[in-house]
Amino acid sequence: MKNKLFVNVTSAKNRPDYAAELESIKEAGICPFCPDNVKKYLSKIIYREGRHWLIADATYPYKNAKYHFILVHHAHIENASDISEEGWSELKEFVDWICGLKQIKGATLIMRFGDTNCTGASVTHLHASLVSGDGDQKDREPVLTRVG
Repeated sequence: MKNKLFVNVTSAKNRPDYAAELESIKEAGICPFCPDNVKKYLSKIIYREGRHWLIADATYPYKNAKYHFILVHHAHIENASDISEEGWSELKEFVDWICGLKQIKGATLIMRFGDTNCTGASVTHLHASLVSGDGDQKDREPVLTRVG
């Protein structure tokens, strides 16, 4: 994977602190979600690790999100078609588990895979975000994210 771009800085253009970190990752030529790097670049709170996935607080959560968790596939894959049946089952298990743990009433699960220019992802390594707004808060602002 030498000379491959693992991050898309453009996807973070509205978040300067995140864009700066992505720029340094780009310069290093590494994938921030691969096993040797993921714990350096993720939030310090990793809730659970399995055979295929880990789930952590997002390091750069979306504005207005009550919860924003990131689920990262351990193997460097870039397409959903590369997830095994066991991997899909474990993803469901992790989503159910964190929703139960945090008593999440509703959420959005968005998976980022493939061409980052189409998805709005900042990292090419397949990952998903579980995001929930605060439904109990009056006059709440929506959670918005870039797609494409």
